[in-house]
This record gives sequence, structure tokens and C-alpha cells, in this order.
Amino acid sequence: MNSTPPHGSPRRDGGRDARRPDSASWVEAFAAGVKSEDRVARVLMSYGIMARAMPRDSRKAPYDLHGIGRFEVKFDRYAQRTDRVGVELECRGKPSGVCTSTATAWVFDIGTDEFFLIKTSRLRALVPECQQKMTGDDRACVLALLPLAILRRSATVLRISPEDA
Repeated sequence: MNSTPPHGSPRRDGGRDARRPDSASWVEAFAAGVKSEDRVARVLMSYGIMARAMPRDSRKAPYDLHGIGRFEVKFDRYAQRTDRVGVELECRGKPSGVCTSTATAWVFDIGTDEFFLIKTSRLRALVPECQQKMTGDDRACVLALLPLAILRRSATVLRISPEDA
């Protein structure tokens, strides 16, 4: 039987399907992402945009929020320190992230009082010139490191009011 145990997630290693519990860093990042999705939904609604989260048990959802459009929400806990946001390009040798997303726009939350809203097509045009970095568990993901200065010029900046934080 090919079912995934509730504590683990499937992955491909060297042509064989391996099962393992999710790493502590992945669980922490997932929890931060869920919190960020909720914050972004509240802010979008404060701007009059109806938004709701995808079901939380759906790890393979093609986007995070649904409303007038489809939004991919990314919380980058390192952006304030590095002055760049990570944009996933591939994982385990296959295109992923911005390359495969069906979202109409991406929202970057860097833990400040601002969100950055950018059309997926615009983001795709920006990432080819960015420095790339291998990251994640087993260094299996490739990120484009998009400078915040470029993101700020290219995106719509949404301010978070204290009651929406």
C-alpha cells in the first residue's frame, strides 16, 4: 500500500521512495507559514479583497489563499537580516515554486508592518537574474535570492494596521 504515514511525508531519494518524519525545521517553517497566511488574509480583507486559506491538511495545494485571485504566501524569516527574499525555483531536481505555481500573485511577508504583493508573471521575470542558493533539508531546493530593493520597486506594498497584525 502506498499511503503516507500521518507523521511523515514521501520523498524521492536515488530513485527509491523513502518515508521519514518531517524535520523539526520543516514543521517550524510550516507553522510560521500558516500564521503568515492568516495575517495576509486579514490584511487583504481589510483592503476589501475577500480571501480564504486553503485547507490546512493540503500540503500539495497549488496556492495558499483563494479570493479574487489565487495567492501564494511566503514568510521569509531571514529577509530582514539578508535584505533578500528566497523564491523557490526547484526541489529535488524538479521545477517547483514560482516555476510551477498556479497562483495569480505572490505575497511576501518578511515579519514587518508591510507585505509585498507581486504578480506571478512579474516575479518570474525578475528571478532569472538573481543569485541562486541551495537550501532546505538535504540542500535539495534551489532558491533565487531576490533583493528587497528590487521587490519593493516591483511590488505593491500593503501596510499592516496594528489590529490586523
